[in-house]
Order: sequence, then structure tokens, then C-alpha cells
Amino acid sequence: MMAWFVNQRSEGCLAGGAMTQTVLMGSIFFLVFAAYYTLQGYASILLSAELASNALSTLYAVFTLSCFGAPGIVNAYGAKRALGLGVFGYAAFSAAALVFAVVGDAGWSRALVVGGGALNGLGAAVLWTAQGRLMLDIAAADTREVGAHFAVFWALFNASAIAGGLGTFFYLSDASGGNAALFVAFTAFIMAGGLATSWLEDAKDACDYEARFSEARKTLRLFSTKKAATLAPLFWYSGFNQPYQLNGFGDRAFHPRIVGLQLAVFYAAAVLAGVCAGRTLDARGRPPRAGAVRGLEIFAATATPAFVLAAYVERALTIPVGFADPPLDWLAPTLAFALWGFSDSYVQAYCYWVIDKLYAHSGPETSRAVGLYKFVQSAGWCAGYALLPPRRCPYAAQLALVAASFVFGTLLALFELPPAPSSSLDDASLLAASSSSSSAVPPTLPARGEEGDLPECGVVSQRAARGEDVTSSWR
Repeated sequence: MMAWFVNQRSEGCLAGGAMTQTVLMGSIFFLVFAAYYTLQGYASILLSAELASNALSTLYAVFTLSCFGAPGIVNAYGAKRALGLGVFGYAAFSAAALVFAVVGDAGWSRALVVGGGALNGLGAAVLWTAQGRLMLDIAAADTREVGAHFAVFWALFNASAIAGGLGTFFYLSDASGGNAALFVAFTAFIMAGGLATSWLEDAKDACDYEARFSEARKTLRLFSTKKAATLAPLFWYSGFNQPYQLNGFGDRAFHPRIVGLQLAVFYAAAVLAGVCAGRTLDARGRPPRAGAVRGLEIFAATATPAFVLAAYVERALTIPVGFADPPLDWLAPTLAFALWGFSDSYVQAYCYWVIDKLYAHSGPETSRAVGLYKFVQSAGWCAGYALLPPRRCPYAAQLALVAASFVFGTLLALFELPPAPSSSLDDASLLAASSSSSSAVPPTLPARGEEGDLPECGVVSQRAARGEDVTSSWR
């Protein structure tokens, strides 16, 4: 596969255009996260429950705090280089776990694993901010809608989680424990993904080294805007939901041997959601505003029954369940898991899509918006893990909190939709502008939008009125 990409490379860009770049990006994330999700699934077994909890909570805490500085790193050093650095943060965690497996349980080796988790958290913040910046730039260079690119990416990304889930299933089916060779394989997969970033085409905006110290402040400013404040609850839900869903519910609802298989079901549904998001959010002939409403409807229609089924499992079933139990006993949690997998993936695709529609007027601003999204999402992860032990918050209460977050975030998101198409210039006025190219006075342009951007239709009509060829700008 690598040889194919080498043969396709031409002057730093891959032949095949923007979609080839998207497939390459998805393949990089497949390599990294097939290893990471498997390591995360094995953590409590291979590292001990206490060490795994300390390392993962440190990881997400650092991830949350680093989201403020990540846009500055991406804008200062370039999205492509930042993506590679982020991948090697994941490799640091895997390598630390390898050392722990070789030398055994010692004070310094445990500290090394926690430190590796911290580096992983920093790398994750940079990686996901760079990913969002590159993906939106790739999509902007293509005639396809941005939803099609995110559908391909999320399908490949979630396929990595399917591989990790199946790996967990087969591992738990074997009586043998983990060993250093397993961590060597994890680290090799992640390093291969890091090296593959060299085939990506970098974002268009030049690096701004002088701005790297001011980016955190500019990212913080987004909190004071109506857009960010309105979308923040939905961003929060996309992280707050999964600690309960995957650990609080999944690890309790199923026998340990089949948890990995259920994770594969969860992420297989997530792959399907990525495809569905690409088809529904940017459906041909549907304005972005209508696509947003349709997307939120699909999200709500799939998440709501999952919460109802989970409430039934929490109240009525004796868990954990397995395939030896009556079909209805294991079917209810399995269906809830699948619906959560679909809705979680769909809402993440929606969040990136709506960021593109609301912030795509500026590359650096897009990086800050993605960084803000990952910050709020990661804060949700931290809160979810903090509440996870039942002595802190009963599982039924966790379910209620996640459900309330879902309802609140979805309702608020309906108040921050992409703008409706401008009606100030219809097709007839554009045609009139084109036919009056000899006029010395161009037609009146629409008022500037909220961000001070000139609507594209106004630019086209002004150029047409001057007698310029406008067809070259059409895609």
C-alpha cells in the first residue's frame, strides 16, 4: 500500500486529488487508532486497573488543557507537521507501556506510563486540531461537499475501532495474558501512521510563527461568541456520553468475554453513521440550513431509543448478560449499544460539518473552532470519567445526566444553524447584471454578514457587471 502511495506522489501532492488525501488521512488514523483502541481496551488487564485509571485520566486531563494551545501549534508550524507530532504522542504512551511490560511493576515504570499518558494527551489535542484543519482544507479543494469527505474519513477511523474491538474479543477468548510483543506491535502500527503523514498535502495557509503565543487567547475569545456558546452543550455531549456508554453501561451489561464483540457492533454502527452523515448533511439540492435540521432529526431519532433501552436494562434486567441468556435479555443492551454507536458518530460528523459551515471563512479561525470543539468535548470526557465510579454517582444517575445533556445540546443546536441562502439577489438579478456589462454603476451589493464577509453571490454579480468572465470561479 505504501509503495502505491509513493508511485502516486507528484511534487508533494498525491495524484487523485482531494478524495485521495481523505483516504490517506483515514488510513493514517486507522493505523494509529487500531493500536490505541486495542491498548485502551487491554489497559486494565495489562497495566492493572489502578494504573490504567491513573494513566487514562491524566491523558484526558492534559488533552483538555492542551486544546487551548493546540491551534497555536497548528497555525505556527503547519497542520501537516503538527499532525505527525500528534501521532508520535500516541507512540509515547504505547512505548511507555512496553517498558512497563518488560521491566515489571516498579514505581518508576508506573510513573513512566502515567507520563506517557500525559504526552498522549498533548499529542491528541494537536492531532485532532490538525486533522480538522486539514480535512476542511481538503474538502474545500474538491467539488464534492465536505460531508462526503468526512463520511469517508469517519468510516476508516471507526473501522479501526472495529479492529480493536474484535482484537479484544479474541484476546479475552484466550487464557494467555499480554506480553511485550503485543506492545511492540502497537507501537509499530502507530509509528507507521506517523511516517505516513509525510504523504499528506499541507494546508494552504502559510505558517505564522509570530502568532503562536496569541492563539490560545484568540481561541478563548470564541467562548464569548453566540455561536460557540450555543453549540458548546452539543460539543460537551459528544464527549460526556461515552464514559458511561462504553464503561459504565457496556462493561456491566455484557459478560467480559463478549464485551469486545459488542464494541465491534458499536463501531460498525458508527461506520454506517459516517456514510449516512455524508449523504444527508450535504444532500444534492438541499441548502445547508435544511441539511442541519435534517441531521439533528436523524441524530435525535437514533439516540432517543438508545436511552429508553438503557433505562430498561438498568431497571429490569439482571446484568451482565451473555449469549446463553434469553434472546430479549441480550438483544436490548446490544441494540442500545448499536444505536449509541450510530448516534455518537453522527453527532461528531455533524459538529465538524457545522464548524465548516460557520467558520470556514478563515483557515486560522477554523483551527481555533476545531480546538474549541475538542476542548469542550474532552472536558466532557473528563467529567464522565470523574463520575464513573458508582460510589461517586450511581449508574442510573449517570444515565439521567447523559440523557439530559443530549436533550439540552440538541435543542440549543437548533438555534445555531448555517445561514439561509441570501434572497437579496435571485437568478433574475444575476442575469440582469450579466446583460448590463456596459453599465458604469455596479448593482447594489447585499449587506455584510455577521462575520463581515461579503456574500459570494455579491462578488459574482459585481464582476459580471464589469464585464468580467465569472464562469472560471464556478465549480
